[in-house]
Amino acid sequence: AETIIFSGDWIIDSYYNKEDVPETGEMVAAFDFAFSVERTGGDPDYSVCLIAWLTHDNHLYLVDMLRLRTTFPDFSRRALGLCHHHGVVRAIGEANGPQKGLVQQLNEGSRFPITPAKRDKDKITRAAARQSFVEGKRLHIPLSDSDDDLLGSKTHSVIFNPLFDEMTTFPISGHDDTVDACIDLMDLAVSSRPPARPNRIKREIGLDRVYGE
Repeated sequence: AETIIFSGDWIIDSYYNKEDVPETGEMVAAFDFAFSVERTGGDPDYSVCLIAWLTHDNHLYLVDMLRLRTTFPDFSRRALGLCHHHGVVRAIGEANGPQKGLVQQLNEGSRFPITPAKRDKDKITRAAARQSFVEGKRLHIPLSDSDDDLLGSKTHSVIFNPLFDEMTTFPISGHDDTVDACIDLMDLAVSSRPPARPNRIKREIGLDRVYGE
């Protein structure tokens, strides 16, 4: 039997409120592509754009997500539009096989650099390597603004329902497209080095969509 890699308790314990987010950091994104590829039973994969605030101490605060079954031109237009709206300054994109050309095309229409993600290991190995990142409470999903305080419940923003479901059932889930994008973001965070004197970047936009302001 497969062992679930990411515990739901780890993610729930790392939920965040808007006021919890450090002001020092940068907006980053990850792209995962899936076009014209159908699984057995006619259940195609999704293309994903995952956006996060990467802090100077290498924590990821997820901000927004796009998850679609569509053509590359449509996904590219909508994903880049979302990234530009949130002020993304750099990104990483799936670049195995034909996807390398898609990253090149995205770069042509982007206002920020998109680095090809070199996935030279299988998904389970890649996920296991980032298990400690999640367990260490460095991956944060925004709390819903409609929590039932009387019951003391903690729920995340509905935008991230697919990611939470896929993360907490990987590797036995039917889909794992958001997991791929999230692992790429964690790889980006781990490979980033905090500056000796962190710059304070003002977030003029970014969390408004999540909290509806």
